[in-house]
Formats: sequence, C-alpha cells, structure tokens
Amino acid sequence: MNENADVNPRKRPVQQRSWHTVEAILEAATRILEEQGIGSFNTNAIADRAGVGVASLYEYFPCKEAVAAELVLRAHLTLVAALRDTLTETEGFPFERAMRSMIRRVVACECARPGLARVLELEEEILPKTMELLAAEAEIYRLNMSLLARYLDLPALKQEDIEIAAFDTHCMVRAILDASLDASPNRMESIEERLCRAVIGYLQPLLRRERAA
Repeated sequence: MNENADVNPRKRPVQQRSWHTVEAILEAATRILEEQGIGSFNTNAIADRAGVGVASLYEYFPCKEAVAAELVLRAHLTLVAALRDTLTETEGFPFERAMRSMIRRVVACECARPGLARVLELEEEILPKTMELLAAEAEIYRLNMSLLARYLDLPALKQEDIEIAAFDTHCMVRAILDASLDASPNRMESIEERLCRAVIGYLQPLLRRERAA
C-alpha cells in the first residue's frame, strides 16, 4: 500500500444502481483480503471479482488504497453504531453489566470477520486518515467517555483522569483483540472474558462506591 495515496473516494453513489456497484466492489475487496491477503489486492482483481469493469471502480475510487480506506471506515462506523446501541440499552445498568455488554458488542464487531479485521487494522496504520475516519474515531472516543462518565467518581477525579481511563481501556481492548485475532480468532468467548477481566479490573478503583456493584 502507498502511504501517500489519495484515499478519498471520488464520489458517493446516489442512485440505487450505483449503490449496488459500490457494494459489489467493497464485498469483492473484502473477499480478496480474507481469502488471499493484501498481496493479491489490486484494482483489476477487485473489479474482476465484483463483476464490473475497472473503469467503474475508478469512477468511485482513485486507487486500491481508497477501497481499503473505505473498508476501514465502514468497520469504524459499525463499531460506532454498536456503541450507540450499548449506550442506549445499558441506561440504568450496574457497572459490570454495562461493561460486559459493551465488550460483547465490540468483540462481536471484530470477530464477525476476524481475518478481515486483522488485515484492516494493519492497513489502517499505513493509510492516510480521511476526515470521515477522524470523525468516526472521535465519535468512538466520545461514546466511550459517555459510558464511563456514568460510573466513574467524577467529583473526585479530574477530567484528565477520565480521559486517561478512556484512553487506557481503549488501548487494552485493542491490544488484547489484536493479539487474540492473530493467535485464536475463533475463541470469541475466551477473548470476551479476558477483556472483561482487564477492563473491569482496571476501572474498579475509579468508580463511585454506589456504582461499583
């Protein structure tokens, strides 16, 4: 992948026919990454797998990096939707139940297609970030902060402490997920339980006493 490539899509589909074309391109790209890896990932292979002309692909994406960046963005938007649902559904839940619900959804997002998740994680480190991706990352951070704010001892903690807690838990989840996807991608229940122990154990000392149950 070219780290200096223009990864912004040329345009977004408007009509249903063009939407189906883009969806076919992205699904083909996904299949190639899952089945053959990044070495076989190029615009000709994607177009051929999607059943479209390469010119149709270039109508929407300037290069293979832009296709990969769109897959990275969609993975982030899927996580945003999952966290929003968690925030709504866990209103009034005790701390541990809420954390387990959040972690369950995150693991489900990552382990739905573990091979793809790992490849995209690696590519994300190389590719330039679009404004849409930066916005999705900011929303993930905001949702995480909103969930933690329900339970952390806000009067006793500084805002900086809360931000550090959100950052640390995000890093823990990311590190354990990445290592687990490499070693045991199909052991979702084990990954979930290990994440719960790590995140809940880290946050326990920061809770308001009445929220610690």
